[in-house]
Amino acid sequence: MATQRNVSLLIDNILLYPDPYLRVAMPEADDLMTLLTAGFLLEASKEAIGIIVGLSSTQMSKLGRVITVIDNDEWHVLMNPVVLQRSDEHTLLVEGCASLPNIFAAVNRPDVIVVKYRDPDFNFKAIQLEDEVARIVLHEIDHLDGILITDYGMRLKKVANLDESSQEDFVVLQEQLFSEEILSSYLVPNPSDATESDPTA
Repeated sequence: MATQRNVSLLIDNILLYPDPYLRVAMPEADDLMTLLTAGFLLEASKEAIGIIVGLSSTQMSKLGRVITVIDNDEWHVLMNPVVLQRSDEHTLLVEGCASLPNIFAAVNRPDVIVVKYRDPDFNFKAIQLEDEVARIVLHEIDHLDGILITDYGMRLKKVANLDESSQEDFVVLQEQLFSEEILSSYLVPNPSDATESDPTA
């Protein structure tokens, strides 16, 4: 069970934009460092269950290409993940990010992916992931490559200032298969390189 103190420690340690480390393309680390990072991320993720659905080594300023993702209430560690295949079918959905509080973006991602990775026992595995889990994994791999959701150019405006009724509308939209027409009233132009423009503005 996550305590308030532990969750607070996790949140306090997550890097926030515009920390330049979020723009680092994370290189692979040696096995020992990667394993240490994996253990740290797994414990941090377990403490924050119900608050986050994924975490990357980049966000915690740790070395190595490591992510965690929750699936069916169980946390999984993927070390050195590589996307081998992406489906032609895509879905446009709203994503948030712990490193960008109160900022949301519509991101078009493939519905199905195949990912190769190493588990904490250093076994190589390949797994097919679908829908939400696939999206979370791709989101976290983006972090490993220094990519933020605002880079996709479809940032939602005034999310932090939505009134109660608008917030309900937003949740409904979030559960739909989006089209650009549906999203048009929520979108604000956003440069592809968020380093040149403050996404929190």
